[in-house]
Amino acid sequence: MSPEGTPGMSPEGTPGMSPEGTPGVSGSTASVPAASVPAASVPTCSGLTRTLEVDPAGTASAIRSWVLLEHAAPWGEQARDQAFRGALGEQGWDRLQRLWPAEQLRPLLIRRPGRRRTAEPASVFVGAAHGGHRWMERLAAQGLRGVDLEAVAAGRPGHGEPVDGPLFAVCTNGSVDRCCAVRGRPLAAALAAVHPEQTWEVSHVGGCHFAANLLVLPDAVLHGALTAETGLQIAAAALQGHTDPALMRGRAGVDGSAVSAFAATAEVALRRLLGPAWLDELTVLKEQPHADSVAGEQGPEPAGADVLLSAGGRTWRAAVRARALGEHISVCGGIQPLTTTDVVELVPWQHEPRP
Repeated sequence: MSPEGTPGMSPEGTPGMSPEGTPGVSGSTASVPAASVPAASVPTCSGLTRTLEVDPAGTASAIRSWVLLEHAAPWGEQARDQAFRGALGEQGWDRLQRLWPAEQLRPLLIRRPGRRRTAEPASVFVGAAHGGHRWMERLAAQGLRGVDLEAVAAGRPGHGEPVDGPLFAVCTNGSVDRCCAVRGRPLAAALAAVHPEQTWEVSHVGGCHFAANLLVLPDAVLHGALTAETGLQIAAAALQGHTDPALMRGRAGVDGSAVSAFAATAEVALRRLLGPAWLDELTVLKEQPHADSVAGEQGPEPAGADVLLSAGGRTWRAAVRARALGEHISVCGGIQPLTTTDVVELVPWQHEPRP
């Protein structure tokens, strides 16, 4: 179980994803003999994926709905669990633990970049991204115990003050992986300098291999492998209502959108082909797994899929395949067999004429 995990909970991510929600960089971790590799030559996990030029497309964790709790104290391994247990009480925390794996209601800590605010009241955001219905509301932390968590998980608003415009949440949770802190904090600082009221640091969202990670809410779109420059570009597009696909990992709100690594990869590829667009201008219509399989963490998995997508009044077909990158070593993850997903064909699709 990862430091962010909770006993009895399923791993973060969707079926076919690694425990961190990163199908593009998956595999089990093994111990590394201390004398086998010179320490100076071992990269971090995010450095490794950048060196290998692994595309972050198709690696978004599943976050259909969320509760963001401001917590200015240090984020140790148990910080999230302790903070939410204190804010919700034991019964509320038990309900949230059930709703997380079952309904993808994600509890996350937030704090302001560069500041460790201790004054009350702390901020809380709740929201959901169920297909084309996305919303977010703000309330005070003392009101969290009265929130209908089942309603939030089901995508029903009406709990607090509606929030206009996007919120930029940068993962900086170094207690889970050093890459999130080392790469995430500079991005959070750069965004906060331009968008101070909309920028927050956030706890683990999955995909440390692709730090720095940016979660744009309430669209629930994850971007990875960011720098300060690319993060500011994504924020500028989001403020215009567009989704910048250049370093898009995928939609974390999977209901009505991409539902697998193959579908998410196809969606990102088509967005890159067509250019920045409104989020709902492009949708995944259907996915047909290929007949052949590859070994996965939970057994045989499809080696690829054909994905139909709709964009701009046209239908497109993408053929997506999994590709092994071999075993690699990193400071953060030990020895891992890495895989990625590639779009091998992306063409307009015509319906077969009826006989």
